[in-house]
Amino acid sequence: MRETKFVFGALVGSLAVLVAACGASEPESSNSTPADTAEASATAPIQILAINDFHGRLQAEEGMTVTFEGDDIDAGGAAYLAAHLQQARADQAHSTSVAAGDLIGGAPFLSSAFDHEPTVESMGALGLEVSSVGNHEFDKGIDELLRIVDGGCGPTAANCRTTSLRALISDSLRRT
Repeated sequence: MRETKFVFGALVGSLAVLVAACGASEPESSNSTPADTAEASATAPIQILAINDFHGRLQAEEGMTVTFEGDDIDAGGAAYLAAHLQQARADQAHSTSVAAGDLIGGAPFLSSAFDHEPTVESMGALGLEVSSVGNHEFDKGIDELLRIVDGGCGPTAANCRTTSLRALISDSLRRT
């Protein structure tokens, strides 16, 4: 199983690191002047894919459809989102996925019954790298939000993570 690689945190700081990393490059030749090198490393195209208000909707719900080429197809849920994120990332050298909060809370039974662990795991599998918190991340209080960030057993002890999301992100950033 793929480890979760996102964390609720400072969106702006993480994007600044990404932009700096994307802009770094080696000089093209030893004849480059400092001005040439600075100009060459100052820009790089990046793609930021952003989602919000997922609310633990792991599965498409009845009535969640889109019409494509005249056919109504199921839409919504983690699988649908994963397919579209994968398509958007194709052929993009520098792409990051972020969220603007409300990934959990106000959620269907599947996510809520397991202390939102399925949603946390699915966001990692989707390649989400960072998220800010929305009002629903606080639905069960700050202690539960910190448990989601740091790992451990939830209120129902239905699922426990021993590795914190912070540690997973830190390890991921060290590998890049």
